[in-house]
Amino acid sequence: MRLEGYDEAAILTHLKAHGVRIGELGSRYGARGEGPSIYLYDPQGSMVELKGPAIA
Repeated sequence: MRLEGYDEAAILTHLKAHGVRIGELGSRYGARGEGPSIYLYDPQGSMVELKGPAIA
């Protein structure tokens, strides 16, 4: 899922406050180029990627 206004610290604070299981953090290549991403798990255990904007 691509996010505009990606603020990794704020996102992580919010997810942790709600008990979300966090996976790997890093910079990954996607359809719009290289950018930050956070892997997390939904309540059923499926992995979801939150992707920030491409780094110019």
